[in-house]
Amino acid sequence: MAQYVVETYLSKVGPERFEASTARMRRAVEELRDEGVHVWHLRSVFLADDETCMHFVEAPSLDAVRTLSERAGIASFRIGPTVLSEAGGT
Repeated sequence: MAQYVVETYLSKVGPERFEASTARMRRAVEELRDEGVHVWHLRSVFLADDETCMHFVEAPSLDAVRTLSERAGIASFRIGPTVLSEAGGT
């Protein structure tokens, strides 16, 4: 299973639009999982100053991520594989 980022543009309209986008992503994940597509929503990040939102997901293929993005109604300008590293306690 690979990890991907779905990057999209969100204009400076506040955190409500980010929360709505994340909620749509989570609903689409549940729908696809109910259909037997093994996808997971890992986290989402909104960079307000850059007007950029990134949804990190785990999926079996890039096509599955594209389907997820479309199902969530998220117009992505970039989808690609990524490597995530969790911060350790120091």
